[in-house]
Parts: sequence; C-alpha cells; structure tokens
Amino acid sequence: MHTLSKIIGLLLVVLLTACGGGGGSAGTTSGSTASGTSTTSVTTATTVITTTTVAAPTILIAIVDASGAVVTTNSINSSAALFARATVKDASGAAVATKLVTFSTDVTVANLAQTAALTDASGIAKVQISPATLTSSRAATLVASANVNGSAIQTSLDFQTAASNVSLANLTVGTSPISGLQSSAVTVQGLVNNVLATTSPVLISFSASCGSFSPASASTNSSGVANTTYQSAAACTGSVILTAQATGATAITSSIVVTAAQPANIIYSSATNNLLVVSSATNGNRQSQVTFSVLDSTGIGMSGVPVNVYLENAAISAGVTFSVGGLPTTATQTISSLGNGSASVTVSSGGLPTPLIVTAAL
Repeated sequence: MHTLSKIIGLLLVVLLTACGGGGGSAGTTSGSTASGTSTTSVTTATTVITTTTVAAPTILIAIVDASGAVVTTNSINSSAALFARATVKDASGAAVATKLVTFSTDVTVANLAQTAALTDASGIAKVQISPATLTSSRAATLVASANVNGSAIQTSLDFQTAASNVSLANLTVGTSPISGLQSSAVTVQGLVNNVLATTSPVLISFSASCGSFSPASASTNSSGVANTTYQSAAACTGSVILTAQATGATAITSSIVVTAAQPANIIYSSATNNLLVVSSATNGNRQSQVTFSVLDSTGIGMSGVPVNVYLENAAISAGVTFSVGGLPTTATQTISSLGNGSASVTVSSGGLPTPLIVTAAL
C-alpha cells in the first residue's frame, strides 16, 4: 500500500507537468528549454476598419458628331463637324448648369473653335474640334477642366486625326480675254473626301505663267470656294496658264487670253536745250533732243509703243525741222518707245525766230 501511494503520487506529478503546471488559456503557447520548462504567452487582437466613400463632382468627356452621337473610335476628320463634349455633375449626380469648362489639346494636332464654354441645363459644354492638317494622321490628348463648389475636376481623352483626301475642281476665270495690266476674278473649288470643303477650309495657292495673283493664296469659304484676282502684266500677251494647288491635292490649271497692253498716258519728259538760236547765228545751240514718256495705268514706262511726233505749222513756217539721220524733214515722225517708255526726236532751228511746239500723240 505504501508503494502504491508513491506510484500514484508520481503519476500526479507527471500529469500536472504535462498540463503545464496549471490551467491554460486560449491564445497561449508553451515550450521548453534545455535548462528547464518555460511558458510564453502571445495575445491576438482583431480590428474592424470601416471605409466610407465621399461623393465628389464629376466631369466626363467624349467626341460627338452634330447629332450628339458619340464617336466611339475617338477619331476626327474633316469630312463632318465634330465636337469635344464635356458633361459636368455635382456630388449628388445632378447636372451643373452655367459652369465654365476649359478645353485644351495639342494645337499641332487639332484645332478647337474655342477653348472654353459654359454648360447648358443638362450640364453639357461642347466646342468644335477639327484636325490641324487635312493630310496627316496624328494622335493627342484632349483635356477638359472645371471647378464645382471649390473642387477642381479634370478629365482627358486620347484621340487621333484621320488624313483626308483633298482635291481641287473648277478653276474658273471671270473675264477673258483681257488686255495687259487688266485683271480678272478667279475662283476654284476645294473638296475634302470628294465633298465641298464647307466646314474645314482648304488653303489654295495660285500662280501664273505671266502676271500675278492677289491674294497669292486663299482659303475656301463656307461654300467651299476660294476667291482671288488675276492681274496681268504689261508684257503679258497670248494665252496665260493659271495654276491652283493645295497640299495633298493634284494641281489644276486653266488659261486666260491676254492681249497687248494699252498705254494709258504720254507725258513730256525733257529737252536737252530749251532755247535755240536761228540757223544763221554764229554761236549758240541750233538743235535740241525732245523726249516723251509712254506710261501704263500704273505709271510705269511701256516699251514698243508707237508714238507720233509732229511740228506745229508756225514752227515749220519759220524753218524748223526734224533731224533724222542728219537730214532735215518736217514730216510727222513715228517713234517706237524704248524699254523705259521714252520716245525721243531731234529738232533743228530755222532761219526765223519762233515759238517751237513739238507734239507727241498715241
């Protein structure tokens, strides 16, 4: 019995040791070391985090056509009118009216008709957008910004431009023929993708085989037509070729008939001697070279124009003559004007004093 009591007591010690020497608790781990038995407690806590979403104003952007339909490809071209549309709503999701929205993009890629607009009753603001060039395809970002109740909001949209087919047609001359130095109205149609360029202007340049244009380049108007004026030069005669061209388009030509320019005026220019002595005098000037100038309508000298020069009867009666090749004559002289428009004749005094009048006429 004594031995049995010892065995039971030893078993109780072992059991107590196996249970950690006492009652354990949840969240507690136990371990032992080489030098003895030790116990380490780790406590785990659980935290609940609640996330609250704060409503804020919004702005959405899209590219739409004239009917308001969204262009899902985000591609713009010059065939039709397209718009950048921004929709502004407050924190409750209600449309914000009369709110200023600013738009921006790369001006080398696209043009905005205006950079700001007010929202309407539906919270929508829109501005027209078009490619900066008709013949190239590029990409950029369109940005719309606003401020609602002190909150700055902004959105963006990537887009691209589509190259258009530019062509010219019906280069028309208003009046033909014209004479040199006269002018005539000229028109030409510009087309984008075979449709008159009424919404996207086409810049057209003009040139001529003789003469010039004013202006030398012009953009198509709301009817898709570019207007200019051809101005012939004094030297232009015959058929003059007129050319219209635009970037990306094949040049087209027409012609205008120009007749020889007509002089507008003839004026007295100079005389080498304004006082002559009679032919019998021993000293003094007996000859003078008289020069006239033929002018066009702009006041520039004209060459190759025949000028009739004659003496008044009173001077002929006093013995005054023309000197042609060293020989005297009183016959009317027909002289062709030189490059600067000048026409000259030499007169010689006679035996009697007289007022000397030389007349030139076209």
